[in-house]
Amino acid sequence: MFDINVLAYSIGINPGWFGAALGIVLFVMGRWHGKQIGFGDGAEQMIFMLEENGFLKVKRKFTDDDGNQHVEYAKYDE
Repeated sequence: MFDINVLAYSIGINPGWFGAALGIVLFVMGRWHGKQIGFGDGAEQMIFMLEENGFLKVKRKFTDDDGNQHVEYAKYDE
């Protein structure tokens, strides 16, 4: 069976460094993925909060035939 500790000690590396490197790689991947989806989620929540607080006036909310939800906003002069 393959043992990473034996391999690490045989080439002179402390096995703890593998854990630290893996943690750093996972952190960077999570941060990159979060930045990719975070802007869209943040914008969606901002619009939702503006609707809830009355800054955006909703004319009507409806669901189309495909099941997609749509919101129709009132114009500034309505």
